[in-house]
Amino acid sequence: MFWKQNDSELYGRRSDMVAKYLASRSDVGKVLVLDAPIDSDALEQRNSGERFDQNPFVYEGTKAIADNARDHGKLYRRVFVYDKSKQGIADYLTFLEQCFKALDIDPAKSVFWMYPKLLWGEQLINHFKPAKKVMDVVDDHRAWPNVNDTKRKQLNQHYEAMLSNADKVLTNCLPVKLSMYEFNQNIALVPNGCDINPPITLPESNQHYQRIASHKGPVLGFVGNLEAKIDDVLLRRLSTEMPDALIVLIGSTHANPSIRALEALPNVVMTGVVPYPYIGAFVRLFTVGMVPHKRMDLTENMNPLKVYVYLTHHVPVVATDVPNIAVCDYVWQSSSHDAFINNVKQVIIQRSLLNNEVFDSFTHCNSWQMRLAVVTDSLLDDRNSQSANEDAKPNLLRLDGQESNASIFVIDKSALSDSLKPSGKKVAAIVFTDEAEQALDSARLFAQRANHELDVYVVPVHPNEEKDVLRQILRFTSYRYIMLADQNAFPCRDWLQFAYNAHLNSDGAIVRAASGGSLNEKHNYLFSSCSVLRAMLSGESVKEVTDARFLVADLTLSTDKGSPSDSTPISVIDVNSLASPAPQFERDICVVMPCINEQEGIEAAKLLKRTSGIDADFVVALDTQYQGFIKTLNQTARLSAAKYIVYLAEDAVPGHHWLRTAYEKLEQANKSVLAFNCGKWHGRIAAFGMVRKDWVYQYYGDCILYEGYRSHRADNELTVIARACDQFIYAPDAILLENDKLKDFKKNESEASNFTEEDKNLFKKRFKNGFGGLLDYSLYEALHDEYLRRKKFAKSQAVLVIE
Repeated sequence: MFWKQNDSELYGRRSDMVAKYLASRSDVGKVLVLDAPIDSDALEQRNSGERFDQNPFVYEGTKAIADNARDHGKLYRRVFVYDKSKQGIADYLTFLEQCFKALDIDPAKSVFWMYPKLLWGEQLINHFKPAKKVMDVVDDHRAWPNVNDTKRKQLNQHYEAMLSNADKVLTNCLPVKLSMYEFNQNIALVPNGCDINPPITLPESNQHYQRIASHKGPVLGFVGNLEAKIDDVLLRRLSTEMPDALIVLIGSTHANPSIRALEALPNVVMTGVVPYPYIGAFVRLFTVGMVPHKRMDLTENMNPLKVYVYLTHHVPVVATDVPNIAVCDYVWQSSSHDAFINNVKQVIIQRSLLNNEVFDSFTHCNSWQMRLAVVTDSLLDDRNSQSANEDAKPNLLRLDGQESNASIFVIDKSALSDSLKPSGKKVAAIVFTDEAEQALDSARLFAQRANHELDVYVVPVHPNEEKDVLRQILRFTSYRYIMLADQNAFPCRDWLQFAYNAHLNSDGAIVRAASGGSLNEKHNYLFSSCSVLRAMLSGESVKEVTDARFLVADLTLSTDKGSPSDSTPISVIDVNSLASPAPQFERDICVVMPCINEQEGIEAAKLLKRTSGIDADFVVALDTQYQGFIKTLNQTARLSAAKYIVYLAEDAVPGHHWLRTAYEKLEQANKSVLAFNCGKWHGRIAAFGMVRKDWVYQYYGDCILYEGYRSHRADNELTVIARACDQFIYAPDAILLENDKLKDFKKNESEASNFTEEDKNLFKKRFKNGFGGLLDYSLYEALHDEYLRRKKFAKSQAVLVIE
């Protein structure tokens, strides 16, 4: 990798993140990062400067790299420090040859990942002739200040030479992509991303950090070089109009010394450069992360990485109206100084009410791994296919932080015979997709939710080719069983156990998954033995069965907005209007959806109503007071004269006639609490439930869920009470799948945004005291391990054995 500057590891730039990602891959042998060649005199001149200046850090870092002191594992860093008066390109080529030899790197079998503009970049390519060339363009240097016609012409020639014959060209934002089209028309837009495992080192002896940490009011922070793009007029207004706020500016002023005048303001702290290992500790002190950029050519052609840093650390963002700002619910752009300041004030007011799940979702969906996996996979696949002496192997995608007995591969349909090597595992899941990147979440879910060892293959292919590709897979595979899915598939937990048992119990039939959201549509989500699948493809008559417990939802249907003329009536109420005790809803069933986002709630409720199969009141309860799901549900239920209350959330993906099925089962069984098939708990918890109102009011007065809990465990308590009283029923064919994939990608329960230790401890206490004296403990003592000692309970269950 050839980086165009001399600040590797200082700021956590894009090049650092790309190098980190590449080094994490098992199919990459070594990553060598070469900072820009630097004249020895120029380097020594950097060994000075004030604390505002990056030069001392650049000097120390470059010297360390020159001494080979910045190597980590299989990631190596080198830099050519030379005498400009005596040395040039020939000496640089010799230096590189020595580096390659010392590290046993063959340039002809390597990928050159380059960041134009690069000194001597054209000569490097011509001399070493690498196997692949990637041009990662993060700046259009022609848009920088003070670029005259001569310099512009030189840059045009450089970009032409570097990009025209590149194997891949990447840009970080659309304007840069468009500006580079004249040199290469095959450009992939790969925006900046989130470091999902950022370093957080406390700078305990740093006086600025101590001041920020001890500040009692809001902290408005900025991270980045304080160049001419910074709107100092805006910052001065912010300082004057918000005197209780501390404005923290982190970054070098070397390119814009006049900005240092801001430090004279009483509530402004300018820390100078903070190296990347410490930046997370500072950012986590911010109340608001700022992007106070002016609109200019420079900001028109950049994708601010700082936004991703802020959001990764759960800090909301207020930015000016510059382009290419990352899109997130917690990013507010402002068209004027007044709007910017007002947005900052509003975010401060709402700060404690923001949902961590939104931050986590953004970080996951915009991680560097998600950005780079498919690009790198295809790059390495192409490289490997050119070498007749190398085995064409599928690329293992390293899923950081996930614990599952599965390997995930992206394979090329043209190399199936070499890709499907025997692994000793008996089951493989095949995820067909038109774009590999779109299928990674589905692949990870099949791996994570199987609870058994298997391999997962992502196969980019046109839908019309799926059958032919499947025939090839079945021809070459050594697996006994295959799960077939696509990029939209969302499997339930323990899907493999349900699918395998259904296959055995049906004497080897094809098992088609029940599909949440499906309106009797026949999906190709199926599981069977390879021999049965071969028979099916050959035209033989094959027995097919469906098991509701084997649930694989098609998430495209969860975003179905209905027809443009859809007038499905939905009631919307605000918690501020719930004081009236008079019933407002008269139907026998009332479906209550507490939520915060009105539009998303209405669209989800419309889908739920269209698929319900029975008449009911559908109520979107807007929690504008941020009082929580439980209290909002209970208040709304009091306004209904219904026999049954259904509680659910806007992430529920409904199955066909989900409500009618539940209602009929409750009536037939004469029970009081029904757990829908949410795809997670299999009846152990009524995460989405249907409750007979008069029965539950016997225990909780006028509440559906116990209000002592803040946000967690109330559904556990209700389920245990209903089971103890023989009033509980689970309906696996009444499908309300919980679309909560991010929770599966967390290491443990405590990382969930709605988890609190207080709720967990309260449930333990109430479980042991009869839920406040409501029940005799002996009625449900047998459930103790199932609800309070999950690991012990899990060990007591039968282990899935696949023959």
